[in-house]
Amino acid sequence: MPAIAQELELTEITVRTWLKRFNNEGLDGLADLPRSGRPATYSAEQVAEVIAAALSDPQQLGKPFACWTLHRLETYLMAQ
Repeated sequence: MPAIAQELELTEITVRTWLKRFNNEGLDGLADLPRSGRPATYSAEQVAEVIAAALSDPQQLGKPFACWTLHRLETYLMAQ
């Protein structure tokens, strides 16, 4: 187990945890379990849309400025 942990750059405890889950549940045990805490505010699609807009050239979208500010990006996304 130490060799696996070293190869994957993980702790032995982490390797043991995943091994136990795999031995008890098979491949289904390797899926992420639900996490506690507040649910996500935005969907993955919404996050992807914001990232795509932020990485785009505003001038190619017909905007009169060369770079985004948070305010400009917010205004653009709210108009879409």
